[in-house]
Amino acid sequence: MIVALFGIALFAVSARIWLPGDMLAPAPIN
Repeated sequence: MIVALFGIALFAVSARIWLPGDMLAPAPIN
């Protein structure tokens, strides 16, 4: 269960970094 949560968190971070449109949070990575 902890591994699943970690995977979801990692996926969310990857999506936020790779996608140009910041839907989840306005991250100034771009």
